[in-house]
Amino acid sequence: MHIQEHISLKELTTMKIGGDARYFCSASTAEALAEAVLFAREKNVPVIVLGGGSNTLVASGDINALVLKIEIKGVEWESPLGKWNSRRRGALRRGVGGGLLQPPAHRNASTPFSKGDSVPVVVGAGESWDGFVAQAVEKGLWGIENLSGIPGTVGAAPIQNIGAYGTEVKDTILWVEVFDIKAGKLRRLTNAECRFAYRDSMFKHQVEGPFIVCRVAFLLRKDGVPNLEYKDLQKYFGNLSSPPFQGEKRILGASQDLERPSSDAKGVQLRYEGDKRGGSFPSLQQIRNAVIEIRSGKFPDLREFGTAGSFFKNPIISKKQFDELKERYPNLPGFPLSLSPSLEGEIERWCTPPTLPSKEGRREEKVKIPLAWVLDNICNLKGFKKGNVALFEKQPIVLVHSGEATSEEIELFAKEIADIVKVKTGIEIEWEVQRIF
Repeated sequence: MHIQEHISLKELTTMKIGGDARYFCSASTAEALAEAVLFAREKNVPVIVLGGGSNTLVASGDINALVLKIEIKGVEWESPLGKWNSRRRGALRRGVGGGLLQPPAHRNASTPFSKGDSVPVVVGAGESWDGFVAQAVEKGLWGIENLSGIPGTVGAAPIQNIGAYGTEVKDTILWVEVFDIKAGKLRRLTNAECRFAYRDSMFKHQVEGPFIVCRVAFLLRKDGVPNLEYKDLQKYFGNLSSPPFQGEKRILGASQDLERPSSDAKGVQLRYEGDKRGGSFPSLQQIRNAVIEIRSGKFPDLREFGTAGSFFKNPIISKKQFDELKERYPNLPGFPLSLSPSLEGEIERWCTPPTLPSKEGRREEKVKIPLAWVLDNICNLKGFKKGNVALFEKQPIVLVHSGEATSEEIELFAKEIADIVKVKTGIEIEWEVQRIF
């Protein structure tokens, strides 16, 4: 373990804003992480975890804390979930409070490597998220392809419950292995214990923690169907608003052979790979390429701008409030929240007891509305700029600056945007970005 002092955090985040950390350390193992936590306790400073720095706003002043960058690596494909990694079994050291870093207990020690079309994968928190997605796609595993191109690390994925184009990472997570700072040991939390919600989880609130994510277990599928329900993907691949691409009830008919009506950007006609059940649809690689191309047209170049990506969450409002707004703004889009096409059934089979909330708990009538549409069409804020901060012209839920802004400027700008939305619509919008102060 190597502790550094007075390290600038500015270049460790995509926002390119941040003061100096009093102490800084990278941890590539759970044991190094435990030693760093002990050091912070001795110095009487808090521990702040930094992943890829892509969804973070760091204060411009000094940070009196130990900033811990998690670099735990490794991807175990078709992992035996009930067994502890043998390389780590003999590497127990003293944890916080003198306790040993014991492997977390797990049910069903005889769990086989895979069940049918489901493939468990255990990934270190320090792995690149998009690198992991690329590997999964290359191996022909479905479930996270729509999350291509998202910056950051695997460890940040469950904290934020990252999502894009109709997919949320919670729908593929089996468990999250964390280091419990208070108890000084590793714990394994089930999907339900993580309390996932829209761009949210218990990790953002640390009700029982604080916890530091070390590894994440995913359940992917060898045999899946595309989730192409989002307008951008339908537009990219042609008009796919009817089966086989609509919701969980996609049915692939033998007579269906969908092709994108025009060439891609390089002038190469896309031909979809056939499905063994009959019919045709885009391959995993084609979906990944499409998502990356669409994202690149909406999000700023990190070499040119300081940004944390989507700064605000898309609001989730009651059906009643949506209907009232719809009367005032007839073109307002809305997406009723329901059970996502996911690995729910598979996760329930793998986990004991089932780890997902009851279906009754998911039937509450809520509607998600695109904040970008609200900012453009109701608030007239397209391209809005103040001082060094602006809403990105191509995607207004993204805040950007050219390199001169401070964290205080970002906060004031974000507050002004939120106030305008509140006055115009009655909706209180929330940050998606995490603060480090």
